[in-house]
Amino acid sequence: MSFLIEGSRRVLFTGDATPNAWRGLADSLRVHTLICPYAYATGSAGWHLVKEIAPEKVILVHFPLKENDPQGLWDAALKTVKQAPVGQVFIPQMGQTVSI
Repeated sequence: MSFLIEGSRRVLFTGDATPNAWRGLADSLRVHTLICPYAYATGSAGWHLVKEIAPEKVILVHFPLKENDPQGLWDAALKTVKQAPVGQVFIPQMGQTVSI
């Protein structure tokens, strides 16, 4: 399930929807903040969508705790985030607050 939240800011929460689900809608989705699963940071389709939407902030979610990450998701995402096509990318830890 995905949500487009509109108020003083527009926030798109993609849920677990694949980046391809948003293909063709990106031009009309001008959002301030994009909240999406970490998988968007690990593949070109995800970054392509981020580039199309051009949000001010990207918040990556669904990460395990840093101390319990046997698959190395944090390391993989941090490497690709350095090359992100947007200005601000946040990866909050469980319970951390992020301003939208």
